[in-house]
Amino acid sequence: MATLTRMLPPTMRYYGKKWFRALRKSTALKHSYVHTYAPRSLGEIDTYHQTNDNRQIAVYRNYRYSIKKGWTYFNGLYLLHLLNLENLATDEDREILNTTIGHRTLTQSIDEVQAYIQTIIPRIEPHIIPESTHNQTPILKPTDSQIAKTTNTFLQSHRNLFLDLEHQGIFSAQPNQRVLEIGFDTGGYSLFALEQLGFQVSGIDNQYGGLVEAGALPEYIKKNLHSQVSFHHGDITQTTHFDDETFDVIYSASVLEHITDIPNALTEMFRLLKPNGVLIHKYHPFYCPSGGHTLGIPDTPWGHCQLTHTDYVNYIEDQRPFEADYTKPWLSKALTRDYPISRMQHALAQANFKITYWQETPTTEQNLADLTPQIQWTCFQTNPQIGLSDLITESIMFVAQKPNK
Repeated sequence: MATLTRMLPPTMRYYGKKWFRALRKSTALKHSYVHTYAPRSLGEIDTYHQTNDNRQIAVYRNYRYSIKKGWTYFNGLYLLHLLNLENLATDEDREILNTTIGHRTLTQSIDEVQAYIQTIIPRIEPHIIPESTHNQTPILKPTDSQIAKTTNTFLQSHRNLFLDLEHQGIFSAQPNQRVLEIGFDTGGYSLFALEQLGFQVSGIDNQYGGLVEAGALPEYIKKNLHSQVSFHHGDITQTTHFDDETFDVIYSASVLEHITDIPNALTEMFRLLKPNGVLIHKYHPFYCPSGGHTLGIPDTPWGHCQLTHTDYVNYIEDQRPFEADYTKPWLSKALTRDYPISRMQHALAQANFKITYWQETPTTEQNLADLTPQIQWTCFQTNPQIGLSDLITESIMFVAQKPNK
């Protein structure tokens, strides 16, 4: 059967090889660490948070949202944001959005925002997915052009990934191979792109990242694209309904960091893979600057690494009173700090996978400038199992193969 490279038109085959040479050159540089950046000003300090061991943690006014806009986690606020982008928002919509998100944390109860959302549903009903009207927060319809553009972005990324793996002799994709992607609640665009590459695609999701009420969006896009992708609700840390040795590839992006039982997840993935099948996972490890993710990034560099779990929970209670009821259970159920780089590698080996590719991409120069000796030492004291690579690696991509019988 034809490999993926042969499935592409000649111009794309050339582009793939050209891209591969550039990638090899850049990848070699990604494993070096040179810290020559002067510390930057982090701006105004709102207050200080005192830890259980009497350390003072600065709470910077504008740090958190500069890393990730935490308010986007909340469906009601995100809906108002999308309405504003699509020029469908009223002045009142914008006022509630801008007032509620504040500078670094929400300034009013999410219940108040949700109550307001219910009052505007009649006005925005033509623009929402009908199957989502029963949700606490309805989902705005993406346009045909938005669906096509987003799917194509994933298509190009996946095509380049598989070209890279083929050129390195790691994995050669074949038409109609079966792929399982873990996680699709943000729309499933990645699954549709994999299907357009010629794979038979299934997705499984258990709200690993803590998102809820998003199921109507993948189904809506599926109908729009006339796709045959199958969606399944299930937990990869448990025995799923799929038969043994069903898939050639198991893929995920930004999911592993939300799975708290990595050993059981890898055991199930091993069962589902065919012999010589591969895992392809991309994730943002906990100890990187954005490792606290949308809800959990504190208001100081590497704050989530400087705090013990107990201090972390206390911080959320003290500094984010309108988010605490959502964030505290999320920290325990949808975010794991137990897997630094070395332990993830150990878990793969223990599950009998062969690691065939491992790439660590460092964080930005701006973030590196914030990593002072004091922050490094505090992080190491709080988490003696980690090293420098854990703090400066923004993302990891790896391939692991199930051995042939």
